Amino acid sequence: MKSLSKVILLLSVAFLLGFCSDSGDEELDWATAAITLSGFTDNGDGTVTQGSLIWMKCSQGQVWDSAANVCSGTGAGTTYGAYSLAYCEQATLDASGTCSDLTSYEANDGPAYDSCANLTFAGFSDWRLPTRYELDLLAEGFSREFFLYMFPQTPDDKYFWSGSTDESDTSVGYTVSFAKNTFGNVEKGTKTGVKYVRCVR
Repeated sequence: MKSLSKVILLLSVAFLLGFCSDSGDEELDWATAAITLSGFTDNGDGTVTQGSLIWMKCSQGQVWDSAANVCSGTGAGTTYGAYSLAYCEQATLDASGTCSDLTSYEANDGPAYDSCANLTFAGFSDWRLPTRYELDLLAEGFSREFFLYMFPQTPDDKYFWSGSTDESDTSVGYTVSFAKNTFGNVEKGTKTGVKYVRCVR
């Protein structure tokens, strides 16, 4: 019953926002967004639940502001303090070639991996890099405008690392964009390049 009420409320807000929006504005599918947003729960502790996954509301390097329920930091421009991290440092990449478990093709070492694996937040210490499919699913059904309702101050100048390695070329990993013009795009990035990180558990 509570879930149904939540969907009805979101649809009502979506209708009103769509009805009141300026016809000259970029067209947004509010009904679809409301249904998509209903699949997420803001836990009020700097985390967001999506099905069986719990996401960090903020990107690595940002600080969750509990009073405003937003992500803050000291970075310039639209980074809002988010860190840019490599999947593998050059020395590690030269030595082992992957920073990944070649059974699962998921990260097991490196700066991006460590930033989640060493994190304790909201009472949990089992944070990790998301898989390519989890990170891709996070963007599904959204545009950046709607995504920011759940994940405010998401930087948009670089892609985000998943922990997934390309099986045919282990020097690259999969990344997903949360920028306006490329939102939801999946690309491969050289592991020594720097990207943003959002941890999941």
